Amino acid sequence: MNLSDPISEHFVWFDYLHSDSAAKLGVDLSNPPADILENIRKVNAKEEEARAILNVGLSNSCCWRPLEVNRALKSSDTSAHVLALGVDMLPHGMSVEEAFNKLADHPTFMATVDQLIIERGCVHMGLAVPAHNNTPRCELRGETYDPDGTRHYPLLRVWKAKS
Repeated sequence: MNLSDPISEHFVWFDYLHSDSAAKLGVDLSNPPADILENIRKVNAKEEEARAILNVGLSNSCCWRPLEVNRALKSSDTSAHVLALGVDMLPHGMSVEEAFNKLADHPTFMATVDQLIIERGCVHMGLAVPAHNNTPRCELRGETYDPDGTRHYPLLRVWKAKS
């Protein structure tokens, strides 16, 4: 696989198959299994939708994190990143807060999002995972830290379609 090949109009495979953390751990992400590639295609389609809604460019800081990388980062084994069903998006020309709120207020976008999380300078978008019966929970979450540095993602609200 050539990581510079386009996956869509605005993204190449490298955008989803690169992780500084994986590189530091010596984990090669350049030849993922077929199911991971299919999930990346799903995430990419949803990210293209987010890009159109926001009307700004997006870059990614993380998509696929194999379980060994995820564990090294002390992240949950059920993270959408393990299955390449999550992406950490960085908006260009718009604050992370503005991007999060604009996406959270968009009914057709949110209807199929499992979690939208504002965290560490990015907007995490996760699609439904098998651990949750592949049903989107439509959760909006933030990020907080305990005094000892332990990170939490409290529920801000569950998105509901406006009638």
